[in-house]
Amino acid sequence: MILLYTTFPNEKVAREICSQLVNKDLVKCVNIINNGFSIYKWEGKFAEEAEVYAYLKTTAEKFAETEDFI
Repeated sequence: MILLYTTFPNEKVAREICSQLVNKDLVKCVNIINNGFSIYKWEGKFAEEAEVYAYLKTTAEKFAETEDFI
């Protein structure tokens, strides 16, 4: 079992994508955590934005397909 970490722009998108991943048996379980916030520079400009975090539990054999789907 491996644990993947990714972010989504909002809970709706996270739920849609993660539900599909579970239904396709690409991941066994997903934990979605709201109220994330990122501060970073992108293309030389300061940026701040809300994010939703997701932890996905899958296998090494399904990693590539899971990554491609996301």
